[in-house]
Amino acid sequence: MIRKFVSDFERKFRPVHPAAKSYCLDSKRQERDVHNMFIETTMDNPYLNFAPLLASRNIAALVPEKKTQSFVIGDTGVTRYPKAKHDLRHQDTKLLYPISWDVVLAWGFPQNSKNMISIPYDEMRIANELTLNQSDIIAGSSKELIESLSRKTKRV
Repeated sequence: MIRKFVSDFERKFRPVHPAAKSYCLDSKRQERDVHNMFIETTMDNPYLNFAPLLASRNIAALVPEKKTQSFVIGDTGVTRYPKAKHDLRHQDTKLLYPISWDVVLAWGFPQNSKNMISIPYDEMRIANELTLNQSDIIAGSSKELIESLSRKTKRV
């Protein structure tokens, strides 16, 4: 999106100074900015009021029901579950943080819920599809899983 903006600006107005262009298009800086923006919008937004939400919800480790199943990891770091169906305050909204092929940290469970939850294949598939849909790049433990997701899932 930034690359398109810079290109449009140059086409409509004038060339962008090389140092400014390099700064704007630096992928590591963009990644850091996106990460910082996520943190700022969740922690500093008075309308979201995220801190009390963190205190009122539990973080659980989701693990596959069977050892042969696995999660994918996306490039965004966090997956919203279910995607955009509710805002973060809604009791059904969860944030998934895939940290490896066999563990996903999930925020959004009631305080009295278990800290480790074994999830069946169909729920893992939904989580993996959401991770794919909300990412540009995914990684997984098997080529077959990645191919299966790319065949069955439509990008939104």
